[in-house]
Amino acid sequence: MDKRIIRTQNNLKKTLRQMVMEKPFEKISVTELCKRAKTSRITFYTYYSDKYDLLNQCFEDIQNEALQRYEELEAENPEHQLNIACQHFIMVLIEIMGPFVDASAQEDSKTAVTLFYHFTTQNLKMFKEANAEQLKTHYNADQLDAFISYGLWGFVFANKDKYDREQTVEDTKRLIDDLLASPIFEREH
Repeated sequence: MDKRIIRTQNNLKKTLRQMVMEKPFEKISVTELCKRAKTSRITFYTYYSDKYDLLNQCFEDIQNEALQRYEELEAENPEHQLNIACQHFIMVLIEIMGPFVDASAQEDSKTAVTLFYHFTTQNLKMFKEANAEQLKTHYNADQLDAFISYGLWGFVFANKDKYDREQTVEDTKRLIDDLLASPIFEREH
């Protein structure tokens, strides 16, 4: 692909990611985005059908960042302890998605919740494949994914007025340990 095209697309994605830190995605117009990115609407529509298409491209980039970060953290878990792997998984979600979701959660953005759900369930599938031997449950996998995804959103952002990322990470680590010790997951005998 032409370097100019890549540069233009990266600029639009970077600009959108910056803008969602300032206001909810729903309130961002293509015109405003293009003005800030110093590109034309014609150029925008050459590469994207609408702002949702651009947002999906941003999430593909975020997905790649999350996978890379998870692999970095897992390198520090050579014995592949399940509770540590789960903590790494949640930490990546909070770390990578956190800035976007922090801004969106302030306005109860339906788009942010939906994208967080899809992002989380996609990552859960990857996580479950990597940990299939250790992570067995009595419940339907898709239902459990949905419960975890929406539950995680609520757990992390329920305190949005007093949100403290470090405290949330610590609380999440304890919750993971409690969940893994619960009868939700099967134990090897």
